Amino acid sequence: MPKPLSEKIKLIRNYLSMSQSKFGELVGISRGVIKKYDEGTSEIGSTNLQKVVNSPECFKFTLWLLTGKTASAVGQVSPTGEGSDVVRQEKAMNMIAHIERLAALNKDGILTDLEYSHFKEKLLSL
Repeated sequence: MPKPLSEKIKLIRNYLSMSQSKFGELVGISRGVIKKYDEGTSEIGSTNLQKVVNSPECFKFTLWLLTGKTASAVGQVSPTGEGSDVVRQEKAMNMIAHIERLAALNKDGILTDLEYSHFKEKLLSL
């Protein structure tokens, strides 16, 4: 049985690591309405669905949101990472950025070599 759209909206919001308020600001929907979606007490209508899929941060989830399918070759993915090289690539790029920031802190003497190694290992284990 397919997931309700409200449940999918919550998965997207969680994937983006956003609070209800921040996600609401991003897509132009009030925090109260986002809360109702999260709780499953309200289902998203066509107007708000368009707001979500037209948001640049959420566009990549459009196909999955509407059909439950992904097409990673054209950048349409699932926030759960199902069949998604794009999501894995995004996570890898984020990890590289974090490691580069750690390296800069280490170079500036803010972190010791041991701290740098510890944080790098923790990042790589995620």
